[in-house]
Amino acid sequence: MSEFIDLENMMEDLIVKCFKNEGEYFRETILNKGGESFSFYTKLKFVYELVISAGKKDAAIKTNLDAVGFTISGFDTNIISKRNILAHAYPTYDIVSGAISLISPKVNVNFDSDWFLKTREGIHLYKRKIREITSLNLQEIVNPPIIQMPV
Repeated sequence: MSEFIDLENMMEDLIVKCFKNEGEYFRETILNKGGESFSFYTKLKFVYELVISAGKKDAAIKTNLDAVGFTISGFDTNIISKRNILAHAYPTYDIVSGAISLISPKVNVNFDSDWFLKTREGIHLYKRKIREITSLNLQEIVNPPIIQMPV
């Protein structure tokens, strides 16, 4: 779960950058108001809209964003659905063998090493995508700096 949280924090940092000098105010009053946080999915939609908006404004950036391949469906499949499965899982204890297993109440999931390996690969894939998006400085495209005119 901590790796999901790291990814979510990276997304939040990208969102906050879009609010220029008001970024920390936005984080404290909007993103985390009263101890409640926007959902992972809401942050995903914001990042995706940032990507779409920046791509529409700058053709070179669109080419770079297309190469990153950040999609809502891919994120949903690789991150959100797996996070939700894991978040709602509960442990069960086998008295005979002493083994502790995770049970998913929503779907039939075998929480074996392969499941966790694929889940971590998805998380790292999207961490890389968020880092690449962040390096493109999309906040400057959707929220350009104010240029002071000489007096």
